[in-house]
Amino acid sequence: MRSLEVSQDFPDEYYPNRGMFVKQAMDAVHTGGVEVEVVSPRAYVLPIKGFPNHLFSKVPKVEQEKKLGYTIHHPRYLYPVPKRFLYRFAGPSYSRSSGGYILKNIRKTDIIHAHFSYPDGYGMLKVREEWKVPMVVHLRGGFIWSTGNAYPQIKQRHLKVLSTADRLIAVSHDTKNEHVELGIPEEKIEVIPNGVDLDKFRIMDKIEARNQLGLPEDRQIVLFAGYLRPRKGLQYLIEAIPKLAKEYDPLFVLLGEGVMRGELERKIAEYGLENNVVLKGLIPHEEMPLYENAMDILVLPTQKEGRPNVVIEAMAVEKPVVASAVSGIPELMVDKQTGILIPPRDIQAIEDGLAAILTDPEKGRRMGVAGRERILELDLSWENYAKRTIGVYEELVNK
Repeated sequence: MRSLEVSQDFPDEYYPNRGMFVKQAMDAVHTGGVEVEVVSPRAYVLPIKGFPNHLFSKVPKVEQEKKLGYTIHHPRYLYPVPKRFLYRFAGPSYSRSSGGYILKNIRKTDIIHAHFSYPDGYGMLKVREEWKVPMVVHLRGGFIWSTGNAYPQIKQRHLKVLSTADRLIAVSHDTKNEHVELGIPEEKIEVIPNGVDLDKFRIMDKIEARNQLGLPEDRQIVLFAGYLRPRKGLQYLIEAIPKLAKEYDPLFVLLGEGVMRGELERKIAEYGLENNVVLKGLIPHEEMPLYENAMDILVLPTQKEGRPNVVIEAMAVEKPVVASAVSGIPELMVDKQTGILIPPRDIQAIEDGLAAILTDPEKGRRMGVAGRERILELDLSWENYAKRTIGVYEELVNK
């Protein structure tokens, strides 16, 4: 079986962390026996330092995946900015440029899998119509809540894609229910969570991991990993840190980049937290197992998610998690057993949740052990993801 896998979020040489979980999903399906051909469009950009994503200009039009050998295409399309006013034009441009490229340069596949509804799924509508093959669209959570509510026209296109697609894959039951409420038939949506590579995210010696990363051996470390943006709840986390710093003196390591970096830097200076908060920026994904093993607690005070991979990875290496009880997170965690679930946008709850583990490291250790057992119980492996996804492909193709 051949599958056309489509996602503009896909890593390349210049942006190696971009859409890593999408690549892991595609790798798993390919390893499971499907011949995949990947299309990951790139926006036209000015090749000038400081221009957003300026290194897109260096990404080759076609390349081969280095380990598994499948082909990756990077057709160009016009992505008008500012997004706030012009995002509605991105979908039609994506459809014309990338859809035209596919029809001209790629041999017809048995199935199309768009890993986001917009612009990926929207851009594949004409290809699906021309090839007359089934199309699967992934629901990864948060689209309607963020992008859809901000751009009503985009929401309508999102719904058009979902009504046209032959099957939808949701990363969590919460994401499925969100779309059932929008009128999508429940039987059309299959819940298939992302997996975790248990060989990569294996349990390591904490001190050894800290030594490799240059982190202190004698302090409790709280890790945050993700985009630095308001949706992740960082504006509440930074307000909770001064009290925790005074009482327990932990080190908060924040991984990622985003629009909130400047605000976080100002707050760190204003509250005198230079000894308690480190902004590490983006790191290679290969280093994530080290950071996950080096920490004592993962914190994710988010307001909306699908099923965050960082939580799965932390649980896989036996680390307790303090996270908002939103979206698919309560489907992963068991409150007070694998970590602590807290309400979103609640500074006091962040303080209390972290303090409960900082004051009792042995409790945190027990939660971590239960977390890995939970991952194994739910069979959150990429192998299981591939088996179930390929099952959807085969059902649609045979039908």
